[in-house]
Amino acid sequence: MSCPELKSGGRAPNRTEVRYFHSSDRDTAEQLVASLKARTGTDATAKFVPGYENRTQPNTLELWIAR
Repeated sequence: MSCPELKSGGRAPNRTEVRYFHSSDRDTAEQLVASLKARTGTDATAKFVPGYENRTQPNTLELWIAR
C-alpha cells in the first residue's frame, strides 16, 4: 500500500474507519482493519461510502482516525 496524500481536518469520527468507495474493495478494507486491530488494538471498522464510484479509482481507501 502507499499513502500519496495526508490531510488533517476539523472533523473526525468517534471510531477509526477504513472507508472504501467500490464494493469490490471490501476485502481489502477488511484486511486493513484486521491489521490495524492486531497492531494497535484500535476498534476500527470498514465503512462503504456509496456515491463515489465515478469519482474514485478502484483500490482507493481512506483511513479516518478517531478523535
